[in-house]
Amino acid sequence: MSLRTLPLFPLLILPLAIALLQRHSVPFWQAQVGFWPGLGWSALLELISLWLWFRPGRGWWRPLAWATTALLLAGPLYQVSDPLVRQIVALHGANGVAPAPLLALQAQVAEAERSLDRYQRLSLAGRFGWQGHIDRAQANLADRRAALQTLLAARADAEAAARLNWRRAGKIGGQLLSLLVFQAAILLAIRAIAEAVRTPANTLRTPGAPPQPDADPTERLVLELQQAVQSRLRAGQSYAQIAEQTGVGKGHLSLLMNHFDRARRGDRVLGETALRGIAGKLNPA
Repeated sequence: MSLRTLPLFPLLILPLAIALLQRHSVPFWQAQVGFWPGLGWSALLELISLWLWFRPGRGWWRPLAWATTALLLAGPLYQVSDPLVRQIVALHGANGVAPAPLLALQAQVAEAERSLDRYQRLSLAGRFGWQGHIDRAQANLADRRAALQTLLAARADAEAAARLNWRRAGKIGGQLLSLLVFQAAILLAIRAIAEAVRTPANTLRTPGAPPQPDADPTERLVLELQQAVQSRLRAGQSYAQIAEQTGVGKGHLSLLMNHFDRARRGDRVLGETALRGIAGKLNPA
C-alpha cells in the first residue's frame, strides 16, 4: 500500500481537522492537569481515538471509540463556549433578585420619608421646636434618595453590560457547529483511509474474476472458489442447489461470494481452513 493508492481528500482533511481541534483541546487539558501532562493527555486521546476508529469491524472497542471521541470534543466545546456561558450567567445574575444593598437603601428612603412626614405633621399641629428636625430629615432623605439613584444607575449599567450579545452568540454557535463538523470529518477520513489500507488493489474486482499473478495465496484461493461457484451458476444451478449438491452451507457460500466486500468493511470473512474445506467440496479430487 503506497500513498498514491490512498484517497486524497481524507489525507488532506485529517491533519487539518486534527490540528484545529487540538488548538482548543490542548489548552483545556493543560488547565486541568498541567502544561506537559495536558499536552500529552490531549495528544494521547487523539491517537487512541484514531486507532480505535481505524480498527475493522464493530467489536467491543466501538463504544470505547465513541467515548474517546466525546472526551476529545469536550475540551474544544468548553473552550469555545465558555465566554457565552459566562455572559449568560452574568445576565441571569443581573436580572435576578434585588441585591441586599438596594433593598437596604429602599428601606432607608422609606423610613426617612416617614420621619419627615411625622415631623411636618407635628409642626403643622402648632407645636414648636420641630423645624430643626424637619431640616435634618429633609437632608437625610435627600442623601438617601441620591444614594439610591446612584445604585440604581450602576445596576442599570451592569444589566446593559451583561445583556446577551446575539451577534457574538451567533459567532460562537457557528464555531461550535464547525467543531462538530471537523470531528465528523476526522471520523469519516480515518475510516476511508482504513478501508483503503485494508483493500489490496487486486481485490477491487467482481466475484469470480480471474486471480492476478501478484495475489497472495488466500486471495487466489477465494477467487478460484468464486470462479467455481460462478461456473455452476452459469450452468443454471441456484445457490440452494449448489449447497445441496456440494454440502457447502448457503451461509458459507454467501460469505465466499462477498469475501472482498466484507474484508473492505472490516466484517467477518472465512478463514483459510474454512476456504480449503469449501475447496474440497466444490472441487472434489
